[in-house]
Amino acid sequence: MHDCVRLSDTYYGYFNALINHSNGNICFTKINTLFGTGTLVKEISFCVNQLIKELGTDYYGKGEWTLNEFKQDSEDAWEGRTWILNDNIRIDLEFHDRLYMILAIIGV
Repeated sequence: MHDCVRLSDTYYGYFNALINHSNGNICFTKINTLFGTGTLVKEISFCVNQLIKELGTDYYGKGEWTLNEFKQDSEDAWEGRTWILNDNIRIDLEFHDRLYMILAIIGV
């Protein structure tokens, strides 16, 4: 069970909703008010590059977005990105039904 709250501000130029998940994680996502559906590769690459500017290279040493991150141009095949902050906060950028930025405390 989780609650989704629309935020009054937009974070990293994209995320406008907060999900307080029952597993203790906090997720940011985008509630789209337009009638279009889907997350474009352009939106994902924008978010990756925004987080790279803020957090630096990811946990696996990947830097800015590259076009070959999607296998067969499929959003479902994207591995996502992970950052570890202060050895106890994990930030994951993942795509499922939409793009999520997930904050988790490590070791709790």
